[in-house]
Amino acid sequence: MAEKKTIAEETGFGVATLPGTKTASGLRYVGDGEYIFGVPARDLSAEEAEVHAVQIAATHAATGRILYQAAGKEG
Repeated sequence: MAEKKTIAEETGFGVATLPGTKTASGLRYVGDGEYIFGVPARDLSAEEAEVHAVQIAATHAATGRILYQAAGKEG
């Protein structure tokens, strides 16, 4: 069976992992007031990042906007 790819590998923007996999750390909100309906516009814990990973990745793929980045990553 093929190993699950991270959302970073799937989309190229590197913020979360696919549901069912463990995220080492949460996500830092960098959206400056922008938001995704149903996803908190704040820093997310690792568990929250896992729950919302697909929505975050889909929004980035559709808009090109990065609203969350890996916690501890500067940029």
